[in-house]
This record gives sequence, structure tokens and C-alpha cells, in this order.
Amino acid sequence: LSFWGLKILLPFRKYRLDESIIVSSETRSGSTWLMEMLHSGTPTIINWEPLHEIKGVVPKNMKWGERPFIPEDREDQAAYDLMGKVFRFKLLSKNSVRYSTFKDVFRSTKVLTKMVRSNLLLPWVAKHFEFKHKPIYLIRHPIAVAKSQNRNIEDDQYNIQSFQIPDTSNNGRYEDNYIYISQLKSILER
Repeated sequence: LSFWGLKILLPFRKYRLDESIIVSSETRSGSTWLMEMLHSGTPTIINWEPLHEIKGVVPKNMKWGERPFIPEDREDQAAYDLMGKVFRFKLLSKNSVRYSTFKDVFRSTKVLTKMVRSNLLLPWVAKHFEFKHKPIYLIRHPIAVAKSQNRNIEDDQYNIQSFQIPDTSNNGRYEDNYIYISQLKSILER
């Protein structure tokens, strides 16, 4: 099913926010495998990486960047509205429907959202949303993750000049750790 077909059909589906299933992890940690397993046994439609900085659904003016963060106790109505739409598959991109099929549109009763860019958002999401199923945070051994990332990151990404604080919202964590991060030698370390 084409992107445009999904864009026409999905607005007619009324997925419940509290029925959403969320899978989050670090990249190269098995989240796609877990997503596929959950999808095979549950009537879901897959919302693939909606927080991707370039290919996702977050408006650029929100400045969420590559790894969005919102402090757990912060009230943020714009973020709440955005994530509510994400979890109900009301915002989509060509990338986010990558694993969605025509059959899924009609057989699904809930949205399965898989994100490797949401780890820092999970405490905020868990505090501000009520789900029947708690978000799944998949953890794989860090050495296995680093080795897998090392094999899958292009060599030119290792040739970094200097660290620059990204122009994103809630970027105090970068400012607080600027000296430490600047001294790291590779993109993988950072």
C-alpha cells in the first residue's frame, strides 16, 4: 500500500491512546526484532521511528533534535498533543509507514510505535500518559550494542572535528557536559 493510500485510510481509523504499545531502545539493540514479534501476535499497525529527526513526524520548529528530552515533571501541552497524535498514528511520514500494510489498516486494533530516539522521553511519557501496557524499554548488553553500531556506522562519521551543542529544545544536558563530550575521540563514544 502506498504512502498516499495510508494517508487517506488512516484518518478513518480511531485508535485508542490507552491501547498504544511502545517499544524503545538504543539503536542496534533488537527493537525491530521485538517489534516484529509483537506485531506477529497482536492485531497492530506499526508506527516506525516517528521521532527520526529528518524522516519523522515532529515539526522542525519544535527543535526536538536527534534524541528529544523533556524533564519528567514539565507540563508541555504541545509535546503532549504531538505524542498523543504519534501514539494514535495521526501523524505519518513515508518512513513511519514503512512497515504498514493494507491488511494492517483493517485488522489492527492498536498502534505499535517503535522508536530508538525516545529513550530520554520515556520518563516524561510514562508520567503524562496512561497506557494499558507500560512502554517497553529494551536493553541489550552495551558491548554488543557498541560492536553492532561500530559495524553499521559509516567511516566518515568517525572523522569528527569538534563537538557543537545541538540547537535543540531542552539541551542543558549538552551544556552541562560540554567539556567531557568535547574530549571524546569518536562519534561512537559521544
